[in-house]
Amino acid sequence: MNHNICKLSSTDRQHPAILLDFGKELQGGLQIVTGMPASHEPVAVRIRLGESVSEAMCDIDGVNGASNDHAMRDFTIRLPWLGVMEVGNSGFRFARIDLLDDSVELHIKEIRAISVFRDIPYKGSFRCNDERLNRIWQTGAYPQVAHRRRDGEGFPSRHAAGNIFSQVSLPTEPSEVRLWRVW
Repeated sequence: MNHNICKLSSTDRQHPAILLDFGKELQGGLQIVTGMPASHEPVAVRIRLGESVSEAMCDIDGVNGASNDHAMRDFTIRLPWLGVMEVGNSGFRFARIDLLDDSVELHIKEIRAISVFRDIPYKGSFRCNDERLNRIWQTGAYPQVAHRRRDGEGFPSRHAAGNIFSQVSLPTEPSEVRLWRVW
C-alpha cells in the first residue's frame, strides 16, 4: 500500500523539510505525487526553488537578494491526498519543501523535476583547443537559452540580469577570454 514512501510528520512545534538537488539547473517546475496518509485532507507545504542551496534555503526578506521578481520561487500550496500536483515555472537546481500544517503526515511517492525545453538556437559560439574553457562557456550559455521567455526576449530567472553576459570576446588564444556581466 504505502511502500517506498517518504513520510514527513509534523507536530505543533516541529515542521520537517526536505531539500532536493536535481543535479543541473533547469527551467520548469515540480511534479509531486502524494500517497495515502490516514487523513484525507490536503496538506499545506511551502516550496522554494533555487539556483543554489542558499537560495532554496533562504527567506524573501529584501536583504539577501532572494525575490519572487520575474518568476515565483517561494510559494505555498496544498497537496492533495493520493494525487498529483504540478507547480512552478522558474530556473532552479534545488527545491526545498517544508511541511507547514501542525500534527499532520505527508506521504510523498514521487517528486520529479519538469524541464521545459524549447529548441532555441544559441546566438554566437565559442570553441578553442582547451576543453575546460569550452565547458565553461557552455555552462554560461546554457541558462541564457534555457531561461529565455517564449517571445525570445528577456529571462524569467529571478536574478537573470546578473547572469546575462553583455559581451563575449571570442579569442584566438584561451587566455584572451573576457566576459562582462550586466548588473
